[in-house]
Amino acid sequence: MARRGAFYVCVAGLVSAVLAQVNIQSIQPTIGSLGGSTRLQITGTGFSTDRFAGGNVVYVGPYPCS
Repeated sequence: MARRGAFYVCVAGLVSAVLAQVNIQSIQPTIGSLGGSTRLQITGTGFSTDRFAGGNVVYVGPYPCS
């Protein structure tokens, strides 16, 4: 079952615009260490293909993934 999401622009913590719709097909693994460092694989469509422009940002709760 696919989950729908969106990319958002945040300015000073306020959501200001939806840029593009994404369709998330899967996120693996579904569990990981509380200490972090678990590598996530997110598959789907609608993601930015420009790795250098910072087009895709992932958060787990309030924490950004690196």
